[in-house]
Amino acid sequence: MKQALLIIAAALAIVTTNGCMSLSAREDMKLTGPYPGVRTWSATVKHVMVSTDYTDPLGPAAKPVLLPILLVDLPLSFGLDTMLLPVDLLPKKSSSAQAQPHQL
Repeated sequence: MKQALLIIAAALAIVTTNGCMSLSAREDMKLTGPYPGVRTWSATVKHVMVSTDYTDPLGPAAKPVLLPILLVDLPLSFGLDTMLLPVDLLPKKSSSAQAQPHQL
């Protein structure tokens, strides 16, 4: 029973963190360029590892919980970032160019 609960918890962690950093970087932080999820992941891991402030939600008290989740998230974010790489490398159109009608 205990092993089944552990497997279910691990499966839920994998499903719920599926490319989480990649989605967060694109939607919440509006990052552009190649591999925004992996870049956000590395900044988060660095912050978790060097933080000494126990009042910080990503500080040393959260390290035992966050590091396994972050380690699971890295390959998923890398995979999602790789799949979206062609989209990330497309030149971005400015909103003013889209608002103006095309003239011949």
